[in-house]
Amino acid sequence: FGRDRQPEHRLIELFREHNEKCRKLSGIDMAPATVERYETCLKHTQQFVRSAYGKEDIPLATIDRKFIQDYEFYLKTVCRCCHNTTVKYLKNFRKIVLIALNYRYITADPFAGMKFHLDEVERDFLEEHEIERIRTKDFGVKRINQVRDAFLFCCYTGLAFSDVKQLKLTHI
Repeated sequence: FGRDRQPEHRLIELFREHNEKCRKLSGIDMAPATVERYETCLKHTQQFVRSAYGKEDIPLATIDRKFIQDYEFYLKTVCRCCHNTTVKYLKNFRKIVLIALNYRYITADPFAGMKFHLDEVERDFLEEHEIERIRTKDFGVKRINQVRDAFLFCCYTGLAFSDVKQLKLTHI
């Protein structure tokens, strides 16, 4: 009759529960950008599950090494994520798998033995004449000019855009 059966735990459901807790911790124990990254990872995971399985959600027990390799391939090809972005999403996804392991929703770690590495990225820097050209450029759209000003503010102060985004008048 199925009375002794454990309830079937599902991937997207667990991911949503995790993200809901993250949203509540946003600005307390977790950076808003991290919460946003988990939301984006959930969105990609949902799209992958729909694409690969034709379903809205799947049992956690179906996640195996092949699932992860197919998901990695999906991120790189369909989502057009570069290697480092793909690795970051897989690390976020791994946290969901670890939660499932800790809650004993699954018994084996599909990530066991897998290693992820970030490629070193060489960043180009703008030269002074390039910054000046941006500074004097009028884009003709108020919103784009505000983006230009925020970008220049970041260049002149050395602040990250994520920090400037949270900047308030009381901080100045």
